[in-house]
Amino acid sequence: MEAVGRVAAVFEGTAVLARPLDAGVGAASALKMAFASFQKSARTLAAVSHALATRHGVDAELTLEAESITSRILAEVDYLPSVAARAWRWAPEMEEIAATLRSTGLPPDLAEAGATVLRHWTADKDRFDLPLEKVLAHLHTPDDQD
Repeated sequence: MEAVGRVAAVFEGTAVLARPLDAGVGAASALKMAFASFQKSARTLAAVSHALATRHGVDAELTLEAESITSRILAEVDYLPSVAARAWRWAPEMEEIAATLRSTGLPPDLAEAGATVLRHWTADKDRFDLPLEKVLAHLHTPDDQD
């Protein structure tokens, strides 16, 4: 742990946030993959959204709409049970989004994937009371239950 502290000290005062993890081997890699999956997917979704808006001449309006968002989606874990509870409505909407993207010549893959993920919560319809632990567990495939 002392070596980790020395490495973190090298980055003190820079834009790099280095902090030791109190977890087992592989935890840092898992954290990197978890954060990168969000960050890179979010940026990719932003590009597709802007391409769709530009195609329909509403790119400036999309940017204005986006500027009004104050949420920190990745940090708002308490909101995830609400997402699961509404997934029964959101999955078909994502399929409609995929169809819209396809009809405009844009890749529908991320919207289709979103619909697929949302279907993991089908049984959670209107269950706003589910604990976060169960909501997250329902994302696991049946052969991947820990």
